[in-house]
Amino acid sequence: MTGITTLADRCYIRLETGIVRGELLPGAKLPMAMLRTYLNVGLSPIREALSRLMHTGLVVCEGNKGFCVSSISETDVRDLYRTFTQIQCLTLRQSIELGGAEWEAQVVAALHLLSRVECAEILPSYEEWNVPNEAFHRALIGACDSPSLLKISDELWLRFERYCRLAFDLEAVPLRVNHDEHARLAKLVLSRDIDSACELLRYHICDALEDVIKLLKTKHGMA
Repeated sequence: MTGITTLADRCYIRLETGIVRGELLPGAKLPMAMLRTYLNVGLSPIREALSRLMHTGLVVCEGNKGFCVSSISETDVRDLYRTFTQIQCLTLRQSIELGGAEWEAQVVAALHLLSRVECAEILPSYEEWNVPNEAFHRALIGACDSPSLLKISDELWLRFERYCRLAFDLEAVPLRVNHDEHARLAKLVLSRDIDSACELLRYHICDALEDVIKLLKTKHGMA
């Protein structure tokens, strides 16, 4: 990744990735001794990374007990999906209102790259699909002119992906995806049909919510 210049940055990314991918499970304690081995660095950059991760909601500090990975609950999952959907629709609405020809070209290009993965004869792995999928969704909201909203969107995206990864065995089997839904979303966006685009985006995000909750309860004992 670009812009990673300090040990704290590297620790942050490594811990963030470990939590999102489920290598560090919900509720897992993060003692400094373990983290020094896990990250192979000293304590100062680890503390800075943990402090930053607390602001994303991925890590919490339990007083004298130290740091741990954020636990999960049905209330948290439902709140995240609701808030993530609202922010995504708000940034999409602004992007459609403000986007020009260059933005339209970026959406078309991102959809094309995504289609090469989603329409391939061989089913992709999750990792093969995840990069162009995220790039497509970022392109959709790329003309939003609010850095604050886009920052919130990025932070919520991480938590959203974390819940999906914890619920589904995404790395275990080839991924089956619905390219038609992405294509319809792009068409609505490019035709500037804001209400229909936001309605489809809400469905696109929330369609699997009940499955996610059911699987998190089964696999991780979520309350």
